[in-house]
Amino acid sequence: MHHICITGVITDVDNFFVWNFEMEDSQDMKRPSISTTMKEAIPTYLRVREIRVNKKDDKFFLDCSCGFYHRVGLPCGHVFFLVDSMNELMFHVRYWKAYHAHWGADTPLGNSLMSAQTQHFKYEGLGVQITIEDYKKLASQWESKQKNDNFPIFLGSTTDQDYSDAMFVRGKLCCLKSHLQSFRDGESIEDKKMPTIEEQMNESETHISSKANTLQQRVLASTKNDVLASTVERDDIRKKAIGCVDEVLNCDRFSLQEKQAFVEQLRELKNRMFATKTETTREELNATYEFAGEECLKGPIEVRKKNALDN
Repeated sequence: MHHICITGVITDVDNFFVWNFEMEDSQDMKRPSISTTMKEAIPTYLRVREIRVNKKDDKFFLDCSCGFYHRVGLPCGHVFFLVDSMNELMFHVRYWKAYHAHWGADTPLGNSLMSAQTQHFKYEGLGVQITIEDYKKLASQWESKQKNDNFPIFLGSTTDQDYSDAMFVRGKLCCLKSHLQSFRDGESIEDKKMPTIEEQMNESETHISSKANTLQQRVLASTKNDVLASTVERDDIRKKAIGCVDEVLNCDRFSLQEKQAFVEQLRELKNRMFATKTETTREELNATYEFAGEECLKGPIEVRKKNALDN
């Protein structure tokens, strides 16, 4: 049987620690677009699970601290690290094939399902029920050493280093995979710095085209220099400017000559502002301000309706 938890120890009579710190990345994390820096930025939590043996009415139960059985009604992988056999009592009755078809029926099978449901309610909270034979196999591993108080007893291929790692993880309220690696390397956890967003994006190839990647670099550069405001902020400034100009040009108290002088002053102000900046083409402005993807780079810039600023 494949064991999800690859290492574990017996810490005392009827008490176990099991863990797996060498978990493989999920399929999403194996994509080429996910860089090493980005993987490091995504927290991976490590835990040591404790399994206790509970006894009641000459029955034996394995209660794992992960709580999976109490939530779902199925044995967790930590239990199967200790037990190699499987029986129907380990699974909640609602997962049995006959449950939906025969539950509540006045038949021998229906009555058996009712009885099994009653048993689950009676021993609720004790954990996964195992057979006497399975418990004897577990007990045999410590009974010969119990007199010498020789705990912990390593299970499977567990080494001293594995146990040291487990005690480090268990001793922390919250432990990341990066914390364990720092512990193994003899580094201080405080010296471990998380990569910045810019570092993640520079190493990541998440864009579907070179043009989209170029767009991202321009946005990053303009954001870093605090030049490019968000689309909402830019539109808000534009509305205020248009409102001020329309208010002057639509006011009957100003003569035509005064309005023309006002517009001329606006042009001079615009020219002075552009004189302090490097020349930027209309296509570059479109690539900087539009965020709709590759199509916006091919299409023309949307032209607003003519108003006072177009004079």
